[in-house]
Amino acid sequence: VRDVGKNIRHAPGLEVTDDDLKVWLSDLKALFSDPTFNNDNPLAKDALDQLQQLENDELIIERSEVVVAIKDSVDYLRTLPAHSNRETLELQSRIDDLEVKYHLDNTCTYKIGPFVESGVFGLEDFYIPPNISRVILQSRQKYITSEEPLTSLEQMFSSKRITILSADAGVGKTTFCKSLVTLWCAVQEGKTNPLAKLSHSQNFFSDIAYLAEFTYLFCIQLRGSKCDKLEDIIFSHTELVDTELTRNNKAFCDLLSNETGLVILDGLDECDIPIISPLATNRKYTVLITSRPWKLGNTDMPRT
Repeated sequence: VRDVGKNIRHAPGLEVTDDDLKVWLSDLKALFSDPTFNNDNPLAKDALDQLQQLENDELIIERSEVVVAIKDSVDYLRTLPAHSNRETLELQSRIDDLEVKYHLDNTCTYKIGPFVESGVFGLEDFYIPPNISRVILQSRQKYITSEEPLTSLEQMFSSKRITILSADAGVGKTTFCKSLVTLWCAVQEGKTNPLAKLSHSQNFFSDIAYLAEFTYLFCIQLRGSKCDKLEDIIFSHTELVDTELTRNNKAFCDLLSNETGLVILDGLDECDIPIISPLATNRKYTVLITSRPWKLGNTDMPRT
């Protein structure tokens, strides 16, 4: 049975043969049917019931259990030497696909409108990056400002932990957020230039490799949110996405503290948040907040 566990946990692929599965199930059921384990042991009895359901293809596997299994595979892969065999590298590739699947399914498509057949397209089909300028405060007393055009993603994110993107309704704030998510997914998948067919986009998105700086990315719609602390907003979102991504998950909290990430909060003007609290000092993520201009005047924002 110990060998069965090793074979399953460290399998080089995501499938097993019917013959192997039959032998493994038989061995596991034999163990948990033994009186030494079975007498007055509800855990053994539950395991036996689950094995029987699995064998009959009746077992319902929760999404959270799948995530735990994937994480276990990832942790195991990280312990392998650099020169792993081809099958292990294929498994790593599959796991990488799973890591960006949520964004690809939920964030990376665009609805153009009711007059276009199907109406849903990918970023590379039509997107034109906007002209974005950084506002520089020259005099706080007289509130004199100047503007500096941004020409790269590094300019937008490298200097501050919180970046606020402000524009009127309908200009494209949400679509810009989706473009960042799409490009981040492309970088994770090893695509060097998903916008190649859009020659005029090369100014602002010429350095999409910079997005590799971010180990993880969350894109959160603020509509209806009542949390004012960034941590509360993040955890309320991640718990909806995956039941494992909670405050009590030490590995997840360590990720937020030790790995650089990007958190996109879209639509500050669509929620009732009166204040955005400063970021926790022990976190390494960068935050992008989008809002219409009027909301910024009614919201207390961090000064650093």
